[in-house]
Amino acid sequence: MNYQLLMIRMDDPNDHATIKALYKSLEATGSNVKVTVTYEEIAKTAKITKILEIIFTVTIAIMMFLCFFSLSASMSANLYE
Repeated sequence: MNYQLLMIRMDDPNDHATIKALYKSLEATGSNVKVTVTYEEIAKTAKITKILEIIFTVTIAIMMFLCFFSLSASMSANLYE
């Protein structure tokens, strides 16, 4: 049988020794096997998400700061008139 995708769920995703042993046994079959550890992909995605959250939070703070001064300048101009 030919499989396009085979997913194996590990009981303990932090058991790197078992994951490496499984990876080596899959490589030993000699077929073109591409092994992707989804836990690593999830960790990368979480890091990227955290970076984007920080960027957007800083951008929102800067925009609020600029809007505050724009509004205060407009109000002071109206008071001087």
